[in-house]
Amino acid sequence: GLKHLRIALTIYEQSELLPEMARVCSNLGAAYISKGEHTPARDYLRRSLDLAERIGDLPSTATVTSNLGDVAQRSGNLLEAEEWFKRSLDIAERINDRECISWSNIELANVQRDLGKLEEAKGSILQAIITGRTIKSMRCIRYALVGLGELRIVEAMLACPHAAMDTQGHSMHEAPCKRLLLRAMSTLQRALSLDELEIEAFTNGKHLLATAVYLLDDIKRARQIALQTLKEAQENETSRVVGRANRLLGQISVSQGQYEQADLYFEQAIPLFREGGLRLDYAR
Repeated sequence: GLKHLRIALTIYEQSELLPEMARVCSNLGAAYISKGEHTPARDYLRRSLDLAERIGDLPSTATVTSNLGDVAQRSGNLLEAEEWFKRSLDIAERINDRECISWSNIELANVQRDLGKLEEAKGSILQAIITGRTIKSMRCIRYALVGLGELRIVEAMLACPHAAMDTQGHSMHEAPCKRLLLRAMSTLQRALSLDELEIEAFTNGKHLLATAVYLLDDIKRARQIALQTLKEAQENETSRVVGRANRLLGQISVSQGQYEQADLYFEQAIPLFREGGLRLDYAR
């Protein structure tokens, strides 16, 4: 994919087609984000933003500012990410780009969740779903459902913090936790029911489903889903999900007393997060 995009960029550069250069630079940045290579991602996205602003291309500006927010979020710069997504939303609303409005609301909700602004995150997710339904975009709706599923898992862990942090595998069967986790499972299963998600969102949704199953103490099924997720993420070069699946498999191994195996999984996740600059994932 990167090879073809670079060829396209060279052709556009030779003809000085600035709008096309802006779009392909944004696409290159997005591809490098998925690979976990943030330095080239930022370089291409900054170039895309410069080109788009120079020619007044508002649709491209809305897209690239959202991608810059994605890089900032993955790097752990949450306040910067929040500003980029709000900027993207402002532009998208001015030009009535409703797909971008939905997408940026989803990403903004993910940042708000990590910042602890759970009520704001719920509002952003709701707006994303409403917008997705208005334009009949199953892609937007299903991506929003992945975000909603993760938000419900976080709510469950906050409702039962001692169970969530228990490394001995004690389950989260207190009523509020179990209810939220079952809702998260249902939401994620709906999101994953059809192949209308980009591959990274799809594999991350499967990782989240495995997480919910693990927290409900269905260890065998959680391991099965996590191993399948790891295989698919490796095949598709989505390094963040590879690391997250390894981390979850490490947690599952700890809960079963398999400490040496757990160490191996954690040690495979650590360099992916460290070298990719994924600071929140690395800390976790």
